[in-house]
Parts: sequence; C-alpha cells; structure tokens
Amino acid sequence: MKNKLKIIVFLLLATTSIVHAQKVKLKKGKALIEDVHVFNCEKGPAEWVTLMDKETGEELIFIRIEFGAKQGKQDYTIYKFIKENIIVEISGYSFLKNHVKFLYNNKVFDLNGKLDLSKIKLLKEKFDEDITNRTNY
Repeated sequence: MKNKLKIIVFLLLATTSIVHAQKVKLKKGKALIEDVHVFNCEKGPAEWVTLMDKETGEELIFIRIEFGAKQGKQDYTIYKFIKENIIVEISGYSFLKNHVKFLYNNKVFDLNGKLDLSKIKLLKEKFDEDITNRTNY
C-alpha cells in the first residue's frame, strides 16, 4: 500500500511539473516561449542576453551571468529591468533560456511581452540577494 501511495504522489508531482514546464528558445534574434514570439533578443558570448520589445526594439530586460568561482567568488545572475530601474541579483546560474523561463514562470511578463511592475517588485523582494553590494564585487 505504501508503495502505491508513493507512486501516486510521484506521478502527481511529475504531472504538475510537466504542466508548468515551458519551452523556451533564444534563436535567430527572437525569444520564443511555447513557439510564441515574445521578445526580440540579442545574445552575447554565453553570458548575457537582452530582451527587447518586438515592435519598437526598446531594451526591456538585460540578463547577465557573473562567473566568479575561478577567483574564489560566487557565481550569480543579474536581471536588470531597464525602464523600471530595478536590479535583481540571484546566486547561481543556468542556461540563459532558463533565466527567461524563470522570469516568465514568476509572471514578470506575459506572452505579449508586456512587463508587470508589481511582479518585478515581488521578484526583487522574494529573490534579490544584493550580491554586488554585500560582497563588494
């Protein structure tokens, strides 16, 4: 009976994570989520991406990964919300597309590319570690 319950719980968890999974691509100057063109983008050499309004080309979000482990420092990611003048720093890093997915899953923007200021502020409140000021990077 215990094994059946464990299997049911596992399947429920797996199903909910699959439902929340988003397919994100950063290719050919476009940021696509579930094959919907949300932003134009410009990628740097593996450590940064700029998300821009697909109509105006205005820069909206800049994401940069800071690699500090070789210098004995912490690796972290910086999210800059340009018009809102808000910066969020979170320890660790991943592929750039995963950072876009993280922002989307936290409802920072919708599939039309519209940013939600209240969700950006909530993201900062929940996740910001203020690494630059805290560690004198």
